[in-house]
Order: sequence, then structure tokens, then C-alpha cells
Amino acid sequence: MSAYPAEGDAPGIRPGLAAWTAPSGRTVAVFVAGLLVGWIVLGWYVFPVKWVDTTPADLRDDARRTYVQMVADSYGRTNRLDIARERLAWLTPERQAADLAVVAADTADPTAAQSAQALGQALGYNLAAAAAAVTPAAAAADGAA
Repeated sequence: MSAYPAEGDAPGIRPGLAAWTAPSGRTVAVFVAGLLVGWIVLGWYVFPVKWVDTTPADLRDDARRTYVQMVADSYGRTNRLDIARERLAWLTPERQAADLAVVAADTADPTAAQSAQALGQALGYNLAAAAAAVTPAAAAADGAA
């Protein structure tokens, strides 16, 4: 007794691998679409990326400048340059100067602007030159948008 039907028993059914037919184009398209949607759902909703223990250098520009503003405010209250230098050590000196210049220029609070300028001077940065270097780059970015 064979596991396969005899040749006349079931019309249209071929035994073994011969029974498999190639999938149609529509089947392949639906499969690929399902993979893409499933991939997005898994990555975006089920297992999203959670950032922990990141450095200020990895923050968005606005969040990084808020961090620099907080460091400047802390320096303005305590005058502890060693602590401010340690908190800004994650950023390159060019980025520190540029962010301090932007914070000093863009804040509406005169005390916060003065703290940012004082920290920049204490660190030995020329904030006027850093602001001039940041302004053309910001204008170019605004023009490209």
C-alpha cells in the first residue's frame, strides 16, 4: 500500500514535489507587502527603540541647546567651572562654543543670556565668532527647507 494515491484515484493531484506549483506574482506581492507591514509594526510599536544612557552629543539640536542652557544656568548660580566643564565634556569644543553662542543670542531671559556668555568666556571661547559661524549655516539650512 503506497502513501500516494494511484494514478487514476484522484485526478489533478500529482504525488510528491511535482504537486507544488510556483506562486503567482500576486501571491509574492502580498507576501512581500505583509513582510514590510509586519516589519514596521514590530519595529515601531511592538519593540520600539528605547534610548537610555545617551550622551548630550546624541541629542537633537534643540534638546542639546536646552542641556547647554541648563549647564550655563548652573554655572551662573554656582560659578563652578570644573563642574560645568565636566558636564560639557561630551561635546566638542566647537559644538560647545556654537551652542553657547546660540543660547546666549536666542534666549529671552537676560540672566540666562548672561550666564551663557559668562560660561563661554570662562571656557575661553569667542562667542561672537562662534555666533557668526553658526548664522550662515543656519541660514543655509533654512533656505534648503
